[in-house]
Order: sequence, then C-alpha cells, then structure tokens
Amino acid sequence: MINNHVVRNNFGLAIAGTRITIYDIMDYLKQEWPQHLIQDWLNLSKSQISEAVEYINNNYEQVQKEYENVLENNETIEQYWRQRSKKSRFPENLSLQKEMLKKELIFRKLKKCHA
Repeated sequence: MINNHVVRNNFGLAIAGTRITIYDIMDYLKQEWPQHLIQDWLNLSKSQISEAVEYINNNYEQVQKEYENVLENNETIEQYWRQRSKKSRFPENLSLQKEMLKKELIFRKLKKCHA
C-alpha cells in the first residue's frame, strides 16, 4: 500500500479496493475534468480522489512514465485486436455473401416455378 487509498496491483497504480487505476484518473485530469466530477463519475470518496490526485502531484515524473507505458501498451494491444478482427471478419463476410447469393438463386428458381 502506497498510501491509504493508492496501491500497486496487477493493473499498476490503483485506488485500493477498486479496479480504477491512477491512469484512469490521469485521463480525466488531462481532459481538465474537475476533481468533484471525476469523483462522482468513478464513484469515489472525497478522500480517495484527494489522495489519488495528491499522489499524482507528488510523484508526477514516475507516474507520467508509467502512464505513457500504459498508453503505449494499450495502443499495441488495440492494434493487435484490430488486425485480428480484420482477418477474422473477411471470411465471415465472404461466406455471408455466398449464403445471400444462394438464397437469391433459390428464390429466383422458386419464382420461375410458380410463374
């Protein structure tokens, strides 16, 4: 435990007892959200948000480095899944188009038979 409300866990620096990371809070702070809105949005107590912001301010360089690493890692993961999704969607779309074509041909044959 780093202080009463900031801990290091599998996600990195986080609010104790939650899955909310310090990096989540930094995202909102960088977007210039006021602390009370971040607190309400993330359902944190006043002491949780205060200690988190205090920790960020007191250890800014270290937290900023970790934050940049997290953003880099997230980008890498997102690119991986985007690529994987593109590869897996193509055959599905192709097979879906083939199915639609087959149904259209069957419909046309039925229409000819009933005409």
